[in-house]
Parts: sequence; C-alpha cells; structure tokens
Amino acid sequence: MQWLIPYRKVFWIWGLFLITSFLVGRYIADHRDELAPNLAFSDSWHVHLCRVDCYSENRVVREWYHVQNQFVVKYPLLAGVARIISQQTGLATTLAVFGVAKLGVLVGLAELWRWVAAEKDEPTAQRVVGWMAFGYLLTGYVWIVPYPEGWQLAFTVLTLNFYGRKQYWLTGFFASLLTLTRPQGVLIVPILALGLLLQGGLGRQSSQQWRLKFVHILQTCLAPTIAWWLWMLEAQRLTGVAFAPIKLQEKFARPISWPLPVLIKFVDKWVLGEKFQHSIGIPLLTLQLVLIFAVMIWLTKLALDKKLAPEWVWLSWLTLWVCLSTTPFSIARFMLISPVAWVAIYLPERWQAKVRKAEPFLWAIFFDITVIWTVYIFTDLGIKSWVFYLP
Repeated sequence: MQWLIPYRKVFWIWGLFLITSFLVGRYIADHRDELAPNLAFSDSWHVHLCRVDCYSENRVVREWYHVQNQFVVKYPLLAGVARIISQQTGLATTLAVFGVAKLGVLVGLAELWRWVAAEKDEPTAQRVVGWMAFGYLLTGYVWIVPYPEGWQLAFTVLTLNFYGRKQYWLTGFFASLLTLTRPQGVLIVPILALGLLLQGGLGRQSSQQWRLKFVHILQTCLAPTIAWWLWMLEAQRLTGVAFAPIKLQEKFARPISWPLPVLIKFVDKWVLGEKFQHSIGIPLLTLQLVLIFAVMIWLTKLALDKKLAPEWVWLSWLTLWVCLSTTPFSIARFMLISPVAWVAIYLPERWQAKVRKAEPFLWAIFFDITVIWTVYIFTDLGIKSWVFYLP
C-alpha cells in the first residue's frame, strides 16, 4: 500500500468532495419544499443531485436511449456503465450514476497528479490538483454533481501521456474512451493526427518514414474515429436526428453579454428600487471567457518558447473555437485542463512563493462559492434563471 501514500492529498480532496456531494444532496432533499417546489419528487439525496441533464442521464440508465428525448445521448460511457451496475446490483439508477461519476473524479485527479509529478515534481502535482479541484470557480460543481468531467480529465491525461511516450495503441484506446465520454472528446483525434504528421518535419523523408507515420496515425486515430461515428449513427437511429448529441449541445447556445453594461444596469435599477431580471450566468460567462482568452495567449507563448507541447495548445484552441461555434456555455468545463492546470504548472517562479502562501485561503473561498453555486443552480432558485438552457 506504500504506492498510495503520494496520492494522500488526492484522496483527501476526493473525500472532501464526496462528503460535500452527500451533504448538498441531503440539504436540497430536506429543504425541497422551499428550494425545489417544482421538482420535489423525492426525498433521496442522490436524486436531487441528478438535475437537468444529470436527471436525463438516469433515463438512459433506466431506459437506454429514448426516441422522444434527445437529451439522453450526451454521455454514453457514463450511462452505459451505470446501467450495467444498476442491473447487476439492484442499486438505484441515481446512485449508480453518482458512484461511477465519483470514481471518475478520483481517477481523473489521480492521473493528473501522477502525470504532473512525473513531468515536474510532487509539490507541483499537489498544487495543480488543488487548483483543478478548488480553483474551478463557478464550474467546480462538476466535482459535486454526477457529471463525467472526472473521466474526461482522466482519459485526456492518459491519451496525451501515452502519446508522449509513443505508445500509440494505448493512445488510441484511451482516445476512444474519451470520445465516448462527451461529444467534444473527438476533437483530440485531429490534434493527434496533426502532431504525428509533423513529427520529424514535413521535409524530404524516405517512403519508409512516411509509411511509419501513416501506421502510427492509424494506430492512434482509427479506433476513436470509428467509436465516435458508431455513437453518432446509433443516436441517429434511436432519435431520428442526425448528430443528435451535437444538435443537443447547440440547444444550449445563448448570446454573450459583457459584464460591465449589465452591472451598470443592475446598479441603476437597484438605486431606483426596481427589479432587474437577468441571468447572472451571462455576465459571469463573459468574464470567464475573457480570462480564458488571456490564459490561452499565455499558453501559446509557452508553446512558441518550447516550454509546452504544442498538442496541448492546439487542443485548447480547437475546443475553444468549437465551443464558441456551438455553445458558449461552461467553456471552462469543456476545455477542462488548460485554463487551470497549466497556470499552476508554469507560474513564474517569482510569483510562486506569494501565490503558495495564499492558496489555502483562496481554495477555501472558492470551495465555499462552489457549494453555494451548486445549491443555487440545482434548485428552483437557479432553474428559473437558467431555464432557457433546456431543450
């Protein structure tokens, strides 16, 4: 069991979020008449964590795909595994989804720690895991409720880790799992193909070298491409809608509004004593987007200085472009690793000491905000202002 000792902080963070998940679910269930009167359908804590798309995910577990509900085709891997567990053990479907999602959080944070520890050192790995868990401001609810982000994190790290080791069969295997975690997972396939094509340059090379590149591309990209297309075709067969998971994501699209005009309007209405109805998510989303662009410019500079593998930056820019083309909703969730982890890894040394002293305080504040935000958006308090997200 000695090998578990380096992961002790990962287990500590995971345990904290596990307990928090139970307490948040229990709190919503106990106060459902006042917090969720329109959705007070159960007194089970795990049911109240499965709201909106999480609740629809449980329909996948119970009924598999439903012809009338496109909402159930988003996360086939999470739903499929949870469905098998529910059938074999008799667990409630909500508990099965919850358990699989929580295991994903543990595996995702552990893989992130292991990869950063190998690339840098253990103290840096602990800081990165801390920032990934607590610094995901206004998006950290994915670690509390049953979302597949933990598995997405794990499969992304494993895919690019084995890619860096030139173990292309394993790269293709984990890339296939990533494509079945959420629709955006397939974006890693063209990035891997481009990276393999550019290895050794595009100059004069022998036919044997080109053949070897082609073989590596097939080893890496063929399986995830087939997996993704099979998923799309099966979803189309069951829903009658081509590319149903992607079409579903487009239904979340909404305009971006800059935070300053909204804030000025809010203050003006408040001074006049008038009510101001506006989704708080829109200005916060815009602020998040501005920060992401700033981080991405910095990461691009790191890649140009050869301090960061370009594949990570390509994947981040591609994901950002696709998110803005379809849905500017929770972009940080879909980009996942880049905006948070890379800042923690490559923070300039002159800032590290100051930031390290403030980290526990910042993490505590961010964690409190995350818990409050989770209760807000997973009850009628938030549903009323987020309702236009729903199909």
